[in-house]
Amino acid sequence: MKQLIFTFFILLAVSCSDNSTNEPVNNVKRTYYHAYDYSRNYFLLDTSYYSIINDFYKLGYIPQSATPLRIKQIEVWESNNNLNDSSVTFIGIAFADLETKKYLIGERYNDSLLHIPPTSGIVEMSNFALLDSTKYTIDYNLGIIRLKDLKSDRYYAVSYRIEGETNANDDDAYYGTMKSFTNPGDTLILKLIYRPNLIPPYRTIWQRLLKNYYTFDAKGIDVNKTDVKLFYINQNNDTLDVLDSLPDKLVTIFGVDRVDNETGNPVPDGKFDLRLPYFDKNEGIIMLPSLQPFYSGIISYLQKINRTDLVQKYMYPEVYDKTYGEARSKTERDRYLIVVETLK
Repeated sequence: MKQLIFTFFILLAVSCSDNSTNEPVNNVKRTYYHAYDYSRNYFLLDTSYYSIINDFYKLGYIPQSATPLRIKQIEVWESNNNLNDSSVTFIGIAFADLETKKYLIGERYNDSLLHIPPTSGIVEMSNFALLDSTKYTIDYNLGIIRLKDLKSDRYYAVSYRIEGETNANDDDAYYGTMKSFTNPGDTLILKLIYRPNLIPPYRTIWQRLLKNYYTFDAKGIDVNKTDVKLFYINQNNDTLDVLDSLPDKLVTIFGVDRVDNETGNPVPDGKFDLRLPYFDKNEGIIMLPSLQPFYSGIISYLQKINRTDLVQKYMYPEVYDKTYGEARSKTERDRYLIVVETLK
């Protein structure tokens, strides 16, 4: 009982603090995340992947509809204005929105694109260097890129090709200019992924920033000594793993309890599923299977159980349409906690 009470006060303290913290208690390391503490280095290449991702979250496997959008090749570019750096090879113009071209049948971007003036978050121009493939990961089916070492003062852009209408190469659709189609001195046409000070007014690229991934220190982690818990801090400061008067635990509401962790059988056990895609012990990643878990995700659940009267109480839209500071300032909504517990 003492341990439970002590844990309660830790959770309460963290729920009122400004930052995620670590607190060692009886050899248990606890790392806390608020809803707005999502990782800032996961991006969708295009909004056309929304429906595929939503189907994947529901089904648990890649839907057939993903085939035409499957990524076959990608190049990732990082801005670098150090002209003495030999890795800087191209000037690039990066567009938040960019149509495709079928390069293998001779389609090309119109030269008029090279003369469009820069507009913050929409059209950006910089010197670019090709990023080594070890610096990022790609989900070729879901269109998700993770920039492992994102530098907040740099621009990031991509050029890539997707499968297209058939399995034939001729109808592959290209976004941007692949390096193999350029000559020295050419200006690249690229698709913008990130710009410094990424904020909601940069609507297109802000929408493609994924806000349902949370990262933790995975060094030396033993999954058999690890647990992930979801909590809600009620108005009376009770810290619970359920929402008031609702039948399901938060792990069920947010779709991260689908199997028995011990047996692997598809029977929920009331605990966070410590398996892919929700938990990656090697990379230190927690993923909640909704593009907006604390907004559209919670609304969807409440609609399902016919409790839309609670939507205003439990939704937290500021996580997704406001900056970090603005979302954090909504203290009346800042009541969700993700807790990673590791026994040392």
